[in-house]
Amino acid sequence: MRNLFPLVLYALSVSALSPATVELVKARLKDAAKKSWELGTRAQALLELEAPSVSVFTASSIPGSPATSSSPSLNSTTLNVARLAFTNGQLDDVVGLSHEILASKQPGTLPLMRDGSSADPASNGVGMIIANWTEAQGSDFAAAASDQLTWLLSHVPRSSKGAISHRNSEVQLWSDFIYMVPPFLAYYGASTSNATLITEAHNQIKLYRDVLRDKTTGVWQHIRQGSFEDRGLWSTGNGWAAMGIMRVAATIRAAGYSSQFTDEMNDFGTWTGEVLDGMWPLITEDGLFYNYANDSKSFLDAAGTALMVASTYRAAVMFNNTKHLDVAEKVYKIISGTEVNSTSSSSTSSIAEPTGSTRKHRAVRQVHHHVQLSQLKHTNGNHELLEHTDAHPSAHLSSRASTHLTSEGWLTPVVDPHSFKKLGEHSAEGQAFVIMMYTSRNDYLSHSKLKVGARPGGTGANVVGFSTTNGNGDLNSTNGSGLTGVGNVGAGLTSGSGSTAEQRKNADYKAASFEVGTIIGAVGAVLAWVM
Repeated sequence: MRNLFPLVLYALSVSALSPATVELVKARLKDAAKKSWELGTRAQALLELEAPSVSVFTASSIPGSPATSSSPSLNSTTLNVARLAFTNGQLDDVVGLSHEILASKQPGTLPLMRDGSSADPASNGVGMIIANWTEAQGSDFAAAASDQLTWLLSHVPRSSKGAISHRNSEVQLWSDFIYMVPPFLAYYGASTSNATLITEAHNQIKLYRDVLRDKTTGVWQHIRQGSFEDRGLWSTGNGWAAMGIMRVAATIRAAGYSSQFTDEMNDFGTWTGEVLDGMWPLITEDGLFYNYANDSKSFLDAAGTALMVASTYRAAVMFNNTKHLDVAEKVYKIISGTEVNSTSSSSTSSIAEPTGSTRKHRAVRQVHHHVQLSQLKHTNGNHELLEHTDAHPSAHLSSRASTHLTSEGWLTPVVDPHSFKKLGEHSAEGQAFVIMMYTSRNDYLSHSKLKVGARPGGTGANVVGFSTTNGNGDLNSTNGSGLTGVGNVGAGLTSGSGSTAEQRKNADYKAASFEVGTIIGAVGAVLAWVM
């Protein structure tokens, strides 16, 4: 006899983090993001939230990559996905950010932004490449991305082993670097079929891990070498490392490089698991990590905690690592402040009624991800149901009314993003981490067997109807080009005309029609299952 309970829950229950709350968090992220890495992190969070057809975690391919290079028609289709996402308004913020960065960029300089960090400006590199695909007018995104790559590879100091420094003025290794630079190297390499850059992304992670990993706990230290060190186990830094590693792995998968980089993918799974295994036993009874995970004298930090939760959901999909899902779900509910099937949305009145693409994105989120993981049984690699257990040492955690998301949408308490040992008031990166926590959980649910109306190859979790990679795309040969002279990021794209208002109007109509059809399809799937 079929078990209808999970299926009905999926169609009828509500998301733990309401769409209204997500809109508030996103609005506060926009308010707070000013620094180079804050803008880059905001762009990545928005890709995951509003343009999963382009985000590496859910994209079916990457233009210019081996997955598309052998077929001009497939490459054209993949490019059209990015252009369609732009036409539909899903890339407005990401492309807008890229325009703003280049408008402020000093002529004749290589880095995307002036910064003491060599790594932080590079966090905007992926956004530049994506903006180039859209053919948005007004900026030379391809040249800007190429200049940033040249700066990293040819001008930034390196350690004796070859690790690119996180700082421009001296050799110094920060755990933050793993989120900022290797994903950009990998994405640039994927979009130009340059396997050498993929290898370099893996190499940089390895070199950083060799220096920063605490041999006792497996958790990463924050800063080593240079004029000062921070050997503490900074929670946010470990989230940066884990999520950065998985962004590189997801890029390899979407680009069709998986079979060529089998050993590297195994490394990524192992290295991510080390961080998760070392961090989760340090979670406090309050459901948050300390700012320094093993230091009870430091303050509790919801920002690093949210990123660790997001990393745990991503690891479940990327590497079938479900070891810490139970506690991650409990912490998710503590941060979001919801009980199972809660429909409360006290913050709804704090945000204006959305219009245009904002309404569209909210409608999409209301269709998806209405199941609580506490109501699911975990699945194995074949998506066969496994018994749900509470064997984790943090099983005592319980959800309660949130004290961690204010009525205005601010995450609290948070480390000061500009002074990592101090308690802060607001954190742009913390806001982005909440969105990543939301999208990664949703993508895990979409990836699981218990979903309605799944298309072959899977669907993106946050915008309906875009298929994800199956993780085993066919591999085509690369050009084997070196680290220099990698060519135009856009793989043949030239500056094109921006979308007109009429095109946007038509796209909104089509998207709205598609979303209504998806709702009807979900209801039909439930009825068909029952009958």
